[in-house]
Amino acid sequence: MRLTSLDRRDRPQFSAPGHGPGKGRVWLSIGLGSVLVISLSQIAGAGQTPGLLQTPAAKKPAYVIFTREYTRDAAELKTYSQKSPASLTGRTVELLAVYGRQEVLEGSPVEGVVVLRFPSFEEAKGWYDSPEYREARKHRFVAADYRAVIVEGR
Repeated sequence: MRLTSLDRRDRPQFSAPGHGPGKGRVWLSIGLGSVLVISLSQIAGAGQTPGLLQTPAAKKPAYVIFTREYTRDAAELKTYSQKSPASLTGRTVELLAVYGRQEVLEGSPVEGVVVLRFPSFEEAKGWYDSPEYREARKHRFVAADYRAVIVEGR
């Protein structure tokens, strides 16, 4: 693929054989009166119809969702609540919901919901499998019935 920088006063010159003006090209303004021309067929691969362009380096966030369905041992749950925050230390994580107001719209009732956001699926999984969180979650396993899910977002 060849990218060509053009002055807006010039007519575009296309160097890719078999590609002319208006045939699957994107014009991007890059400032100072310049235009960057990119062939979409070159980006998407020969013979493929390009979809939405996404930055390959952009990570998708991941959400860890816990639903507590039934508490069996309040003392063990308290121990879990005391130990689990330390497992988040030094990690990029945002607590989006922590046992706030909720309403089950479908399915069985739940006692509470927690939603955490991590920068990527791998970072979320890394936290869940970390020695610090494994130490805390063993108390959660004894304390209550939970469902835990990691889902990749956009």
